Amino acid sequence: MEKKKVQLKEDLEVSYYSFSDDIICVEVFYKQKEMGAFCSDISHFKEWDETDLLQLAESHVKNNARILSTATSSVQRKALDNGIEVEYYSHSDDILCIEMFKDGHSVGSFCSDVSSFEEWMEDDELLKRVVEKQLPQGI
Repeated sequence: MEKKKVQLKEDLEVSYYSFSDDIICVEVFYKQKEMGAFCSDISHFKEWDETDLLQLAESHVKNNARILSTATSSVQRKALDNGIEVEYYSHSDDILCIEMFKDGHSVGSFCSDVSSFEEWMEDDELLKRVVEKQLPQGI
């Protein structure tokens, strides 16, 4: 999974990578702190210029800060048999965000549509494979 970084502003950076043949995911970093990720259809992503990406990243930071301040009571946690724990919460009506932890430390995060996540939760092995694909190399 090759990630490409783009510095959008002094305190705002994104890394993007192919999640699948059809989906691109964008990780957002604000003041060098990971603020989660969002994904899009590759055809939409190809239409974005740097201004579009900046607006989406800024909106993501604002939404993430608002959601994190109100979502702590609705955060759920699940341990996987590979030593990774996931914490997940509702980002919106149809998007869930998942933060991954190893040894109590955050090792990354990503977001997904609710229906896909619900499907993954039905099968521990499938959830583990999806989460492992999202982990940084070497974790």
